[in-house]
Amino acid sequence: SHTASAAAQCRALDDRSFDGAIKLATKGATDWEHFSIDGTHYLAVANAFDNTTWQLNSELFVWNSTTSHFVSHQLISTQGVCIGSTL
Repeated sequence: SHTASAAAQCRALDDRSFDGAIKLATKGATDWEHFSIDGTHYLAVANAFDNTTWQLNSELFVWNSTTSHFVSHQLISTQGVCIGSTL
C-alpha cells in the first residue's frame, strides 16, 4: 500500500524535549523538504500515489513549538509529483 504513516528522523527545532522521530500520514510520499522563513519551520511533503489516483494533495506542514509537532498548514493540488534535488 502506498498510503502509510511515514516517520522522519529530525533534529529538535526548539529547546523543548524531542524524541527524534516525527510521524506524518502520507500518500506515497516521494520527497520531503524542510525550510524556514523568519524563524518559522516548514516541511513540504510531496504525495504521489495512493493505489487509486495520481491526483493527490501534497501538504505543507508548519512547526508548532507549543506542541513540538508539525501541523497541517496548506494542501497543494498535485498530480503524480516527483521532486528531487539536482546538482
